Amino acid sequence: MEESDKQHGPGDATSKVHKILGVEGDATDKTLPVSSGSYQPIPKSSTAAAPDTDSDSDSDEEPTNVAYDYGTSEEWKDVNPVPLTAGSVMPIAFTPQFQMVFGYFRALLATGELSARGLQLCEDAARLNPANYAVWMYRRKVLAHLAVDLTGELQYISRVIEKNQKNYQVWYHRQKIVELLKDPSKEFDFTAKMLRKDAKNYHVWQYRQYILRYFDIFDHNELEFCDGLIRADPFNNSAWMHRYYVLVELPRACGRPSLLEGPALEREIQYTVAQLMGQAHNESPWSYLRGILRDHWAEHFPTVQAICSDLYSQNIRSPYLLAFMIDMYDEDIAQGFQATTDIQKGELLARVKAICSDLAVKHDVVRKAYWNYLSQQLAKKYERFLPAV
Repeated sequence: MEESDKQHGPGDATSKVHKILGVEGDATDKTLPVSSGSYQPIPKSSTAAAPDTDSDSDSDEEPTNVAYDYGTSEEWKDVNPVPLTAGSVMPIAFTPQFQMVFGYFRALLATGELSARGLQLCEDAARLNPANYAVWMYRRKVLAHLAVDLTGELQYISRVIEKNQKNYQVWYHRQKIVELLKDPSKEFDFTAKMLRKDAKNYHVWQYRQYILRYFDIFDHNELEFCDGLIRADPFNNSAWMHRYYVLVELPRACGRPSLLEGPALEREIQYTVAQLMGQAHNESPWSYLRGILRDHWAEHFPTVQAICSDLYSQNIRSPYLLAFMIDMYDEDIAQGFQATTDIQKGELLARVKAICSDLAVKHDVVRKAYWNYLSQQLAKKYERFLPAV
């Protein structure tokens, strides 16, 4: 390490840390020299040490203690740890171990050191607080500066994510590593593995959608993947939302035409209706059906009306069926699909108001105020079709 990098006192170092992290002014992103220290990461926690397995077992828990005693190490005697500046009347009671690791971490940030020992320090810091964005930001700088093989880093972050599945920072770090590798081939199996642990994990779904969008992937069998999850749990709204994303939002984001046109839309309507049979009290397929019909009510109105009428005739009074019928009739009044005269629209409006009343009084009492409000708003919207008093 350069001599000038070793002479920072705690006050100067703290100030520089704040500047790097953007607390004071703008952070500067500059390439800094590698430390001349000969530190080698401990093999057990090395980024390339453990193989990437597909086991769902949690038996190989990462230890919560740090891998190194920095205070007594010859390799770290040239570094003066930077204490956390007190700024609260109720400071957090950090453990001595936590204070030690992050004291040394702040010191490396202050001097701008990018080294192998800094990489190991990041592992210990991430083990103690995997949600610290500065740790992952610094780690990426070190990886780039040392030109580390990122295949090992992908294995490392896989292990970290296994223990911190709902942590934004670890998923973002993986995203950046995969971007640099330019290889998303492992990501579908990995996200599928994570979804087996929690099929509604927002972080996993968001990441999977990012991979599809960033790499412009349209030939992966995502609909089949969604279907498997929906069959396992028809109430998995995340899987339904991902299905819509693949067909509508992904093409739009990539500048391509929607995949939900013509025969494809017919198939999706049939698929959704099949899920509704026997599951009329499941909100997810009703929401999905409403979404895919958003710009296609005209050509498919007779089909969906027949489906709703059939379910209603079976004395099914699911709040989601009734809410869908209100939307459907609202479209008919506005667009005149079947209700073409003022009299027909007035009769349809009366039926809509009756459904709202049933929901408020019998079938969805908890949202009584909402259904009464909606009834009033629709009456005001279509006031010209109401019979004269």
